[in-house]
Amino acid sequence: GTARRRGADLIERRGPDHRDERAPLLAHRWDEAGGALQAARWHRRAADWVARTDLGAANRHWSRVRALLPVLPKDSEASAFAVSACHQLLSLGWRFGVGSVESDELLEQGRTHARDINDQRAELALSTAHARARLGADGDSAAYLKAATECDRAAHESGDLIAQANAWWQLVDALTWVARFPEAIQLANEGLARYPRLATSDGWAGLAPDLVSSFWLGGNLTWTGQIKAGFKEWERTRR
Repeated sequence: GTARRRGADLIERRGPDHRDERAPLLAHRWDEAGGALQAARWHRRAADWVARTDLGAANRHWSRVRALLPVLPKDSEASAFAVSACHQLLSLGWRFGVGSVESDELLEQGRTHARDINDQRAELALSTAHARARLGADGDSAAYLKAATECDRAAHESGDLIAQANAWWQLVDALTWVARFPEAIQLANEGLARYPRLATSDGWAGLAPDLVSSFWLGGNLTWTGQIKAGFKEWERTRR
């Protein structure tokens, strides 16, 4: 154990360069060494890093963060880890087939920790991610739209502009899934005027709201026969 801790610490101390690339290795080494807190930190960093190219690996890293929660100190950092892990696992769930029972457990676990650190934005994010995950599991687009509409209302009541921007793109997404294309187009245009490149990936699904809405706006325009306008909108996402 001691030798493994020294080895992990040595790799960690090599300097700031290329730490993102070394994050998966460090997460593994700290796991082996029994350093739960260090392992959770590096698994989180590794998940963020590999998500650019390998969502399956990101899902595994977030799962490991969640698995480490019971042995972490009961503090705000651990709660933040829990919120991020639950949210990201829900966000990835529609791709990897997270079941209804597990998605419900992720929602409740994430909400509990979000309340512990008084993070209302995270609670909203968890709710929409849960509905999106259930869409993937059950195909319940109506439930997704209902949750997205409720979160959009709550975000506006909160006065949190970033929460509003993220709730907005989720609602555009939900309207698209239920084929309410004209409403999705109108909402996307309204949001792009109100939130021009405002909130980037600030703590939610790792997505810039304006890019997601431009993507869905392009799709909705195309599906309603406005081909040139749709392709022009898609060009906005190539940055």
